[in-house]
Amino acid sequence: MSKELTHIPFDEFAAHLSDLFDRVVYEEQAVIVEREDGTCAIFMPLHSRKMRRRQKTEADYAAFRSSVGAWKELVDVEKLKEDIYASRNISSRPPVEL
Repeated sequence: MSKELTHIPFDEFAAHLSDLFDRVVYEEQAVIVEREDGTCAIFMPLHSRKMRRRQKTEADYAAFRSSVGAWKELVDVEKLKEDIYASRNISSRPPVEL
């Protein structure tokens, strides 16, 4: 998002609402709308529409591959599965009295 704020008179804002909305949302520009009496409001995007993901490197893939089998002989897999299924049957809610 641009760090510079654009100041726009209220009349211009009202006349070009759709264009200014696109400017705020798609171009990620903040806009300050000012009335003649000095009151103002700022319009800015809530979040970026673009997903900003870090590109995975070969080192990331190597770290992932090196973790394969890390639990081998440390955890009894069948016992872990039994514990998971048993914990699903335990209610954490208080009983309902009618």
